[in-house]
Amino acid sequence: MQRGKQAAHNDNRRAVTKPVAKAPQVEGRIWRKGERFESRYARNYRVIDNPRAYRLSDAPRGYRWVQSDNDAILVAVTSGVIGAIIGNVL
Repeated sequence: MQRGKQAAHNDNRRAVTKPVAKAPQVEGRIWRKGERFESRYARNYRVIDNPRAYRLSDAPRGYRWVQSDNDAILVAVTSGVIGAIIGNVL
């Protein structure tokens, strides 16, 4: 009999759950040559207008230098394909 009472008692309890906060994404995306570059996934994205100020060569025709975090990435203007990556130069 006691066992039945105990089971009935446990059925009336409600589990209290606290909302779990998600940890913020700290790491940036790792870019690779030949992949498509999308600025929405880049951290600290901007177009580098003066590459010589960062000791980068001028971008070839059809390409431009962009910044993602501390990396300089050479991206094709029309297709968005990554041509080169230079890490930790900015």
